[in-house]
Amino acid sequence: MDTQTLGLISVTLNAVNPMTEYIQRHHKGIRLKNYLDTGLQDLVREEGKVTDKSMLRLLSMLHLAVADRVDGVLLTCTVFSPYVERLKTLFSFPIVGVDAAMLEKAVSHEGKTAIIYTFPATRATSETLFHAAETRLGVTRELSMEFVEGANDALQCGDGELHDQLILKKIQELDGKHDQLVLAQVSMARVAAKATACSIPILTSPEEAVRTILAQLQAGREK
Repeated sequence: MDTQTLGLISVTLNAVNPMTEYIQRHHKGIRLKNYLDTGLQDLVREEGKVTDKSMLRLLSMLHLAVADRVDGVLLTCTVFSPYVERLKTLFSFPIVGVDAAMLEKAVSHEGKTAIIYTFPATRATSETLFHAAETRLGVTRELSMEFVEGANDALQCGDGELHDQLILKKIQELDGKHDQLVLAQVSMARVAAKATACSIPILTSPEEAVRTILAQLQAGREK
C-alpha cells in the first residue's frame, strides 16, 4: 500500500501539535504536511466571523496543498467546518472538518450533551454542525453550550497549565448534569486525559476526524 499524504490546515500551533502527535502515534503510515496561518485566527477573532477576507486566506493554504499533491486535507480550525461541503466542490481531494464527525457521534447518543469551547467564534460553528447532524439522523437532542472564559487567552500566552485547569474546572461543574461532554477544539483534546474523575464520556475531535478522512481516502482508492 502506498504511503498517503495528509494535509493539516491550521490557524494555531495549539491545534497542529495534538493532531500531529495523534496521527504519528496511531497512524505511522501517513505522511503529514502542515499549513499554518496564525494571523487567520486573529482575523476571525477581530471580525467575529468568517468573511471573504478570511476565506481567501484559507483558500491560499488549500492551493498550497494542491501544489504539494496531498491526498486529503483536515481543517483543524472549527470555525471553517460549516464551509467544508462547499470547499469540497472546488477540489478533487477529500476535505474533512475536524469537529464534524465528533459532533455527529455526539448526536447519535441519547441524552443531554454539553459542548465546551474556548474560542468565541466556535460556538456558532458547533451549534450549526450539531443541529445539522440532528437533521441527518432524524433526532432531537438537548444541548448546552459552555464557554470557558480566559482559557484560550492563557493558551495563546503560553500558559497551557492554566488553560487546562480552567477547562477541568468546567468539566467538574458539568459532570453529572449531562450525559456526555464534547471538547469542541483540537487544542482542548489533551485535557480529556486529565479528567480522570469525570463520570461521563468526553468526546474529542482527533480520533473521529482522522477515522473519517482515512475512510474517505480508502473509498477514493477503491473507485
